[in-house]
Amino acid sequence: MFCVQICIKLMDNDNRKKGSEWRKFGIALSSTWIIASSIIVAALIGLGLDWLFHTRRLFLVIMFLVGIIAGMYNLIRELKKLE
Repeated sequence: MFCVQICIKLMDNDNRKKGSEWRKFGIALSSTWIIASSIIVAALIGLGLDWLFHTRRLFLVIMFLVGIIAGMYNLIRELKKLE
């Protein structure tokens, strides 16, 4: 669902602004890194909390979900800047 919205936003922005192919590539790459970095950082924090409190992947799952939510929030915020 988000991939379709990203493509639509890129096409709309391309019609409004004369952007090069490299600009679109940069936007797509940064969008990928926004989501991936949020998930990885949150998962690592979850692993650390699991190690600290001697739990079995409880905090890993919780923080993984938090990372997904944070990544999507940051992606939406970045896409709104493009408008």
